Amino acid sequence: MPEEEHVRQQWNSSFQFMLATISYAVGLGNIWRFPALAYENGGFSFLVPYLFVSFVIGFPLLYLELSLGQYARAGPAVLHGRIRPAFQGLGWGMVIMAILVCIYYNVIVAWAILYLFILITGRSHWWSSCTQDFNTAYCYSGREDERCTQLLNEKTNLTEPLIGFFYNKSCFNIEQKDVFELRTALFASKGPVSPAEEFYEYVLYF
Repeated sequence: MPEEEHVRQQWNSSFQFMLATISYAVGLGNIWRFPALAYENGGFSFLVPYLFVSFVIGFPLLYLELSLGQYARAGPAVLHGRIRPAFQGLGWGMVIMAILVCIYYNVIVAWAILYLFILITGRSHWWSSCTQDFNTAYCYSGREDERCTQLLNEKTNLTEPLIGFFYNKSCFNIEQKDVFELRTALFASKGPVSPAEEFYEYVLYF
């Protein structure tokens, strides 16, 4: 009985292959994590060695990985096992690492979906103001100070405008020095916390 000829699948176009390769190489880390890392490590001075290492090491390794996969037409465990049986554990390690990355990437995607849902339902003030139930006395937002100043001046008819500040979900006049000094001392002990940080810590993370 003649053996069936194995038909090798082909990409519909080189553009389709290029998009698949980009989706494989570019992930959340490039968009979400890389700008912060570049900023923390010197900005442009970090970008120069990063690009050098990417061209000298990163792209050749990427090309090697794509070439081996296309040549062997198998998964990492089988591919490394064919190269040398002792290398099969390396292939399984790559599979396990990919599973772990998928797990925590799913969490990040879930955060994005939650943020989108909150925006659609008009509850973006959860992470932009310090007036929520989960906010602490350490929460600070410049918008709250501006809102307090506006509210105080709307209630009074003084020739000189009042300066308001926000503390512990309430508005105060800056002339109330005891409360202002209390807020200053509190922020000095721990530092002011943005409403977005408290939203992450007490709503998302909790």
